[in-house]
Amino acid sequence: MSHAWHYIVAEPLRTELLQEYGVPDAIIRLGAPDPPDEAFRRRCRPPHGSPDEQTRDGLLVVGICETEADDVLACRRRDSGLEFLSFDAEGLHSTRVVASSIQGLLAHLFFGLVEAELDNKVPDPRPSFRQAADAVAFKHLDATYAFVLEERNRGLVGWERRLLDFCDSLSD
Repeated sequence: MSHAWHYIVAEPLRTELLQEYGVPDAIIRLGAPDPPDEAFRRRCRPPHGSPDEQTRDGLLVVGICETEADDVLACRRRDSGLEFLSFDAEGLHSTRVVASSIQGLLAHLFFGLVEAELDNKVPDPRPSFRQAADAVAFKHLDATYAFVLEERNRGLVGWERRLLDFCDSLSD
C-alpha cells in the first residue's frame, strides 16, 4: 500500500520540524552548509527536493541530509516514535527504514563512513572519526567498526537487514 507524504526540505521549516521532533541540533546540522565536523562535509550536504517529491500522504517526511551516494536521510514521526528513512535523492524510490533511534541513524551514517575509509585502504579509520562521533554524541563507534568488519567478512547477502537490526539494537 502506498502512502502519500509531504517531503519537507525548505528552511526554516525543516529545522523547526526536526527540533519539534526532538532531533538534536548536531544531527540537524548534518544537512547544513556547516556540518558539526569535517568528516561529515565529505559525506553530507543539505537535502533538496524536486516538484514530484512534494506530495505523497498526510505524513511529514523531513530531510536531514543527502549523502555522497545521492541518498536522502530523512525523519518522520510515527505513533511509536521517530523513524529514519533513506531514499533516492532524485525521487522517493526505494524508500527504506534505516533506524528508529538517533544512535541507530548515526550507526547507519558511520557504517558508510567507515566502509568508505576501509575501501580507501585506511587500516583503522576510528581515530579519524572519534572527533566526528563526539561532535554528534555517537556512542557506538567501536561497535559500528566491529560490525562493518564482520559484514565485510560475511558478504553481501542480507547485509541491509543485518544493518537495520544492528542500528535498531542501539539505544539513545
